[in-house]
Amino acid sequence: MGNLVGAPLDEWVQEQIKVRQEVIGDNPGEDRNNIIDLSKRILHNHNKTSWVRLTSSVNIINDKQKVGDFKIPEGDELAKSFVLFGGVNFNPTNTKGGIVPNQTIMNKLLDASNYSYGLGETQTRGYEPIPGIDSVKIRHVNRGAIRKYNITLKAHNKTQFDLIEKIYLRLGYYMLLEWGHTVYIDDNKELKTSPEYNTPAFNDFFEKGKTDNDIVDRIKENRKTTGGNYDGALFLVSNYSWNLEDDGSYNITLEGISKGGLLGSLLLNSSSTKDSNFFNYTFPEINNDERTKILKTLKYTDDDEKKIEIKYQKALGSFLSRGKYQELVNAGAIVESSTNSQSETQQKVIFENDTDDNQTVFLDQKRTNLNKRLFSFNQDLENGEWQNENGLSYKVLKKQKLLRLKLKNPNNNKNAFYYDYIQLGKLLETIKQEYFTQKGTDSDNPSYEIDFSNDNGMFTHWFQHSIDPKVCLIPFEYYDTLESTTKTSPSLNNILSQFDGPFRDKNNPYKGNLMNIFVNLEFIASTLKNVFLPETGEIPFYNFLDEIMYSIQTSLGNINSFYITYTEESDFPSLKIVDDTIIPGTTEPNESNEDYHLRLFGVQPDIEGSFVRNLSTQSKITDKLVTQIAIGSTSTGVNSSTSLLARWNEGLEDRIKTNPNNSNQDQNNEILERIKNTYDNILIFLKDVYENYNNPTSVTTAQTNLQLLLDYDLGIKTLNGNIAGKGFIPIDLSLELEGISGMLLFQKLKVDNLILPDSYVNKIDFIIQAMDHTIQNNEWTTTLSTLSVPKRENLRNNDSNEATIFSRLKTQSLE
Repeated sequence: MGNLVGAPLDEWVQEQIKVRQEVIGDNPGEDRNNIIDLSKRILHNHNKTSWVRLTSSVNIINDKQKVGDFKIPEGDELAKSFVLFGGVNFNPTNTKGGIVPNQTIMNKLLDASNYSYGLGETQTRGYEPIPGIDSVKIRHVNRGAIRKYNITLKAHNKTQFDLIEKIYLRLGYYMLLEWGHTVYIDDNKELKTSPEYNTPAFNDFFEKGKTDNDIVDRIKENRKTTGGNYDGALFLVSNYSWNLEDDGSYNITLEGISKGGLLGSLLLNSSSTKDSNFFNYTFPEINNDERTKILKTLKYTDDDEKKIEIKYQKALGSFLSRGKYQELVNAGAIVESSTNSQSETQQKVIFENDTDDNQTVFLDQKRTNLNKRLFSFNQDLENGEWQNENGLSYKVLKKQKLLRLKLKNPNNNKNAFYYDYIQLGKLLETIKQEYFTQKGTDSDNPSYEIDFSNDNGMFTHWFQHSIDPKVCLIPFEYYDTLESTTKTSPSLNNILSQFDGPFRDKNNPYKGNLMNIFVNLEFIASTLKNVFLPETGEIPFYNFLDEIMYSIQTSLGNINSFYITYTEESDFPSLKIVDDTIIPGTTEPNESNEDYHLRLFGVQPDIEGSFVRNLSTQSKITDKLVTQIAIGSTSTGVNSSTSLLARWNEGLEDRIKTNPNNSNQDQNNEILERIKNTYDNILIFLKDVYENYNNPTSVTTAQTNLQLLLDYDLGIKTLNGNIAGKGFIPIDLSLELEGISGMLLFQKLKVDNLILPDSYVNKIDFIIQAMDHTIQNNEWTTTLSTLSVPKRENLRNNDSNEATIFSRLKTQSLE
């Protein structure tokens, strides 16, 4: 598990790259045994073809199914007999080839499928070949979350087309696609010339009780066993089309989508939310006499002698906040409604004199299962015991991963703000339990894995903090003044440390635990409401989680880049939240674990050759980067992007821009003064919220200030060589390889330096951004698209994520 960008290729994939290159580079004119013998080298290098097979999951469940006049047996016999693999068959040992010998066999579809010609009607069309696969294309889209499959098939008569339609053109059904090389060398340097027909995935596909995850596991195991010379996929049919050719044959296109493709269809409300226990409601407009009657029914008493309207509002707010929902319905204070959500006006009326920050949690407690759980968490915290940490009142429920803070209301001393939180990992675990565990009537969603493990990392900075506790919380530190030599840890840190597992990694100060971010319950409930689609009545899970992560990213200073993906090919196929920012110290394995490089071009005799079929490179300079270059290419710069450009041009200067009057120093002093003022302003904000415990104001300004400070400090760290940084002229490298499996998106690919400019030699690695496979004309090719990133080894030194920004501010210089 885990979600780190830039991890190395698996060692067995690295070994396969080395073996292939050694065999290709070995001189075929000499019979040397350091790799494999001469005859096998020639066979491998000059007789390589590929195979592909498509198998259907369709079972026949009654004896009334027919194809034309032919009856179809029940069970999986039809799917077994019409596996598309060099024609149609289940077991190649039974394939007789040639022409169907007589009408008796021709009338039995399962028997006729064992012959090469004569399947289907022959009286008017003569003997035609069996159907088969023309080509296969596999593409990764949406940053690897989805694999799309495009398979073209050929049927030569209507009977053949009817057979394919019966078992393959089935929307939403699983299909097993497998492919590989017929001749290859495995990682033991043994030549294989006859791939195994009954692969582990193929066997499981027909074994009763096996799940989709079982079959995917068998595919992954066989990739490794064959050294990346086999691959496979379990996909769902998403679309199909066909057309009739002039010769009466059928061209068929079958489209499929991986399990990650279901992400957009997953909902946080389903058939269960339409049950009578879940309904929309309104607060009817009533006069004071009716309010008095309802208060009497509710047996609500209050010593407050204010207007009846105020007393009525307090009663409704009190009952909602305690979960006494049905009592309000029975008393007539709430009525069912066909509207989809409460209006802001209605909420304001109910909570006009109550500043409790759980309005949406209370009001929407009956809307979905997740709303119900959020309210349950709120009630758990209600029953918790208050504690105090240097004047900050709080409640901690360690097992439930829940936290409540009490912040002051400057406008009303009697009514404080109560902020409730849950750890992100616990929230995702709750969502999985409620919606993606196939609990029968509780959810319409399929079983779906979500990775909420503690090894999900994110980039962090010692000064990174939440400028909006209405969204999230993390621990942080700061300096009371610029003259301080030690950092201050707010009381909040002591409270958060009571939970298992720290946010920041003790062995890597740049790595944070993504799942240990505390997310505000009210914010979660509000997001559920925001992503509700009134035209369909749906709450898309992806939209919900995407908005949650974007708001967290914004609240934490925008130095992260969170996105949601589905890692189908990893050890733990699941939905993951990934931070696209590379974390120093986490992506660089020991040299002994990455002893390979991919040769991009040519052959080095007796050493190695290249199995790259085609390549292209492009330096991509965006409009934003053009502006950054103009500002920072010959100066120290002001942020993490321009600073790396300055370092890239180290030892060079533009003699036109160079000014002997030291105007650059004046400019730097202005920048430093601005940074000082920014820090002073955000320090006021931090102390007001995290020392005086006031409800935050000026959040937008604080957000801008935090991003400026973090961006500037990361720029200095880039100049110092502490972190890789983001802003240099990137190279996109696209490669077409002889087909290979086992490479994963966002892994690091080491290539040789034969084609790179000197400015890039030994300074960059490439991250796999996209990966496609094509099987056509008996060839399997893999296409990779990569983006360059700076090598960690090229950095000058590491640090402990300390306050480089403040040392620069104190010395008033940019060295």
